Amino acid sequence: MRKLISVLCLLFLFIPAVTLVQAQEGSINIDLHFDENRYSAMQKEVGERGIDPAEYGRWIAENGTVTVKADGTKMEGARITVLAVDENGSIVGEHGIVGENGIVGENGSPVPLGRLVNSNELARAFTIAFPDTLFFPDSIFFPCSVFFPDGYFITSLEETNRMAADAGRRALQRTEASGRALAFFIVITPGQDRFQANVHPGSATFPGGAGR
Repeated sequence: MRKLISVLCLLFLFIPAVTLVQAQEGSINIDLHFDENRYSAMQKEVGERGIDPAEYGRWIAENGTVTVKADGTKMEGARITVLAVDENGSIVGEHGIVGENGIVGENGSPVPLGRLVNSNELARAFTIAFPDTLFFPDSIFFPCSVFFPDGYFITSLEETNRMAADAGRRALQRTEASGRALAFFIVITPGQDRFQANVHPGSATFPGGAGR
């Protein structure tokens, strides 16, 4: 009888451990997409006059789409973070927003970015993150896959700062800025600071220049 009790005790101790391991398993792949032709048209329209960061943020909200594919888990909430990075890879501005929806769809269907975050909220985030008056966007931007291909995973919000620094620096090395070289980096992650699964965040890098 004592032997049976000992075995049962070990079994009950083991079950929570297995449950904990399973809770950490799974992956979430987030894709943030922008149409290259639409972006190029916007850039040509603003030309040498530049664009107000708030207006730029509204354009991003109205033209981005988000696709989430979750494997063995689900994505609770969403956080959208906007960072401004200089040519040395230093983060000179940052602002984050918690998405409006409690749970983002995970069936692989594209969702307009404007459904996850109000366009005025995103406009405010770009204004807060940007250290100058006008942004002069380059004619191209860099989707996530350029710097962070499939298979790149993070487990916490803190790691997005390293992503922003790396992507911003590399993007500005490939382009010629008008004025002070700066890049916007926007990234979408789950709503928590630490994730319950491996996450491939959705991001995009927009190089350009800052001025008045």
